[in-house]
Amino acid sequence: MVAGERRRYDYPRWEFVNRSDDILDLCTWALDLCEIGWRRPRVNAIAVPGVTTYAGSMSWSARSPDRGYGRAVQRVAINGGSGSGKSTLARRLHDLLDLPYVEIDSLQHGPGWEPRPTFVDDVATFVDGERWVIEYQYDAVRPLILERADTFVWLDFSTRQVMSQVVRRTVRRRWRREELWHGNREGPLWRVLVDPGHVVRAAWRTRDWAAQRAGDSRRSHPELTVVRLRSRTEVEAWLAGLSGGDRPG
Repeated sequence: MVAGERRRYDYPRWEFVNRSDDILDLCTWALDLCEIGWRRPRVNAIAVPGVTTYAGSMSWSARSPDRGYGRAVQRVAINGGSGSGKSTLARRLHDLLDLPYVEIDSLQHGPGWEPRPTFVDDVATFVDGERWVIEYQYDAVRPLILERADTFVWLDFSTRQVMSQVVRRTVRRRWRREELWHGNREGPLWRVLVDPGHVVRAAWRTRDWAAQRAGDSRRSHPELTVVRLRSRTEVEAWLAGLSGGDRPG
């Protein structure tokens, strides 16, 4: 907020070239410190796409100045802890940009929570498409998703918020007996006390893993656009920017 008014700032795209690895590392360290997305289009270059930020927000999202968000965002992997809202955001991107979407849990879990034998093949077929959005889950398929993605969205919410969301979601699903995938439903709530793999306990145990995956993805795919969103307000701001872009024709 600036003088009580929420302001938006757009910055142009730029590229820095240097033969010194030390200088390049210093630049990327400074960009990370300022939470500005960057990529390495060449060994001796750092590129920073045009970015949009909002006064009072430290979230930076890549934007190409000569194309709308909608055209720049074509294949989206959504990273975050269990209960962070990956599927909710994926559905909103599907509605907003007409991106094909399949909930990855529906491909993984068969009846009785049994793993589906075609899971890897199904994910590979889906991400082979030119446009899509999908949750960045399951070690067996993350490399397939990452290899094809052009945008990596990281939902980096506080542990308190994520745990609150996953507990509310679990209770709601059990209370309403909601069918999830292939006839599966949440088990009795008391299972959280005896089952180490229960979704609530798993969410707590793996709460730091999304940050590790985001770092690994940036290092292995420096050309990837990484969008870090740390609150619902930042999610809404990013989606608002997307809605201003051109839809695929």
